[in-house]
Amino acid sequence: MVGIIIENRFNMNLPHNDLSEEIIGICYQVYNELGWGYREQYYEKAIIVGLETDGFSYTKQSITPIKFRNKIIGYNRYDIFVENTILIELKVGLKLIKKDYDQINEYLKQNNIENGLLILFSPTGVVPKRIFNRPNYKYRS
Repeated sequence: MVGIIIENRFNMNLPHNDLSEEIIGICYQVYNELGWGYREQYYEKAIIVGLETDGFSYTKQSITPIKFRNKIIGYNRYDIFVENTILIELKVGLKLIKKDYDQINEYLKQNNIENGLLILFSPTGVVPKRIFNRPNYKYRS
């Protein structure tokens, strides 16, 4: 696994903390207004409205090639990339699973992006997870 998962989102020393908090706040606003039970695409569209209202730049549903030896071997499509800084991957369900973490880690690594937000819209609320692509991080065993 490439990424580092941060559980405590209130750590003020995290990279791009202010922007992350604003994005997470938009997600909570979306959930508070829409509630539970929509498909991912509708939560994404509502987050886009929030980003536009707050003046953030973003790209959405961008397709990026996966290359091996300068040959395209496949493609990935990520949900939202805000301010050329934070990649957002949205999920709807009861809980996050390993595949969800693997997916955002792959996107971060593939696109050389350092900061990600994995956002779950669940029956009990919004569950944000910060994911960091740190290829040179020394893991302790």
